Amino acid sequence: MEQETVDPTIVKLIEANAILVKQCEAKQKRIEYLEYVLEQRSRVTKAEYKPEQLERMKKLCYQVLLANPGVGFTYLEFAEAFEDMHGFKTVTTDRRLRELYAEGLAWRDGDPVKYYLKLKK
Repeated sequence: MEQETVDPTIVKLIEANAILVKQCEAKQKRIEYLEYVLEQRSRVTKAEYKPEQLERMKKLCYQVLLANPGVGFTYLEFAEAFEDMHGFKTVTTDRRLRELYAEGLAWRDGDPVKYYLKLKK
């Protein structure tokens, strides 16, 4: 009976391939898990999304600008003015301020950036 000899480099390549396959399978499982978590979080976020509350916050922020037409606000100053006027703190004032700027209701200038009420011509 004749015995075949196997080249050692082929053996190493087969073993390396097996390791790579296991690594790919592990990465695929991790991707599937992360996609599952993302889907769950997306569902919770969509269930809690209330556009009327976002609009209410934007209106409250606009009221602060209307009450101070010549005053420019940094994000920190605006948060303080918002709290003084409405009596509660919120972490979304900077985002609402950027939305007002995007809608053309406010303008910004300077360094650090200050937001101002956009007045009609």
